[in-house]
Amino acid sequence: MADETALQISVRELREAAARLLDAVEREFGPTVNLDADFYWSLDAVESFDLSNQPRQDVGSIAEDVEDTRGLLTREDGEVYLWHDLAHLAGIFLRISALDTPRAGDST
Repeated sequence: MADETALQISVRELREAAARLLDAVEREFGPTVNLDADFYWSLDAVESFDLSNQPRQDVGSIAEDVEDTRGLLTREDGEVYLWHDLAHLAGIFLRISALDTPRAGDST
């Protein structure tokens, strides 16, 4: 079992890591990222951490993720639904990760 500090992270650390990653995304892809795909396999967030059961596999949509993330930006301050909004942002980040993943035979 990991020690307690390995299972904790400060919001400051998350913010700094996200800023560094987004700076790298902008350097790699420019100010607008062409996500160039829509549907992807998705796991329920709660089920994905219950290793005693096989999680349900679902289909996510990048178009829906982008739409809902943009919707977050138009809501009143404080109108955030972490479980929902983070799942959509995670779908976008997962796609960017896939776009940057070296493939077998690629020279990197």
